Amino acid sequence: MGDAGDTARVRRVALLALAMSAVLSGTAFASGHHTKVVGDCVHARYKPTSIILACGDGNYALTNISYTKWTAKVAKGTDRTFQNGCNPDCADGSPIYRHDNFTLDRPKTKHGMTVFTRARVYHHGKLETSYPLGFPR
Repeated sequence: MGDAGDTARVRRVALLALAMSAVLSGTAFASGHHTKVVGDCVHARYKPTSIILACGDGNYALTNISYTKWTAKVAKGTDRTFQNGCNPDCADGSPIYRHDNFTLDRPKTKHGMTVFTRARVYHHGKLETSYPLGFPR
């Protein structure tokens, strides 16, 4: 074959190695197989801009989310946390807004879908709360 045949073979091997590297790192399938989170209490989404934590009454949520990290195992970011102050009671309470950091973790797979199952909210670097997150209904 000569030099031309050797060069073509080296290119094929290099392309095959690159393709295998992408498959093993997960980048080849990244577009459709991201870990998701149930942000609206019903639907699993990739990088939603808000996440309702208190699905029963909607009195606690992460809004205006900006992600700093999103992998198959953990997502992190900053948000504007909304919480009902419930003073004098939750029906008449005033909203409280603050800027926090959050972490989504504990990914689980069910019915072929992987979702984060825990949200942790940090206020001034201190763990404020930890909430379970579920699978879509």
